[in-house]
Amino acid sequence: MNKRSYITIGIVLLVALSTCALIWHQLYSTDAYPYILIDEKPYDRGSLIVSQDDYVQFLTHDIHMYLDKNTEIQLEDTRQDSFTIRLIQGRIIIEGDATIRARNTFIDVSGTVSAVHYSWRDELDLQQIHHDSNDDPVIKSIYTNEKIITHNQFDIRLNTLNHSFFSIDPLIPNQSSSAEFYEFYFENTSRQ
Repeated sequence: MNKRSYITIGIVLLVALSTCALIWHQLYSTDAYPYILIDEKPYDRGSLIVSQDDYVQFLTHDIHMYLDKNTEIQLEDTRQDSFTIRLIQGRIIIEGDATIRARNTFIDVSGTVSAVHYSWRDELDLQQIHHDSNDDPVIKSIYTNEKIITHNQFDIRLNTLNHSFFSIDPLIPNQSSSAEFYEFYFENTSRQ
């Protein structure tokens, strides 16, 4: 072998190693999918967060999350530009831009929205927390992998199996069956 062959082999190996390092970094780096701290415990993509007998709140990427008691979510994407949680069951409040997933339905929200999903009902209630006649809709779009269902809605009940939906009354927090949870939210939010 001559000197040129060794240089070519060296360059090919360098490119191959660099490519492998870049792929590993994208798949496994905490920079790609940052973790979230809740009570000083780190949660990363794929983690389950279960609130059990207490309310849970956390802040990530300017998104505030509040979980009612006995609520279960999974962190599907923890990146700032595509923050996605899977609402398995229970009640949450999200302040900010995020995507909520229930079964195979995805809901893009912006603003402050309450989402309630009890797994045995096949329904998801989405309601705006702060109502003002000049507000933009908090539900930006609802879609599945196959189709877009609707855009720009305020308060709806969505069937997570057949994707039908209809409007529901605005949320009145102090008249809700979870009035204590909403009281907890209003005591801890900066958006009153």
